[in-house]
Amino acid sequence: MKYTLGLLISCFLLLWTGCGMGKSYEPQQVVVYTKEGCPRCAEAKEILQSRNRLYVEKNISDPKNRQEMWDLLHEQSGGEPVRLVMPVVVVDGELFFNLPQLQQFFSGI
Repeated sequence: MKYTLGLLISCFLLLWTGCGMGKSYEPQQVVVYTKEGCPRCAEAKEILQSRNRLYVEKNISDPKNRQEMWDLLHEQSGGEPVRLVMPVVVVDGELFFNLPQLQQFFSGI
């Protein structure tokens, strides 16, 4: 039993570091959907810039970007109505929105 637990822990640590989920995690693609005049959107961009992270900004004043964002949100929610607080962030294909603490969220990226 003692060796099994040690083996499990070793496998977990190997997977954790091998999959890039540790402190040195650098996503391949970050997309930030922003809105004109949104202070939280500006904060998100500022945080990413201060961490020297590359990202693609898609402002929803462009109808194409707005539709793309809503399509992603509706897909994730299964078509249920979505209450939204900007920004909407996509990290390596995973969608995040209504982020309470932007600084904390972006600390893992």
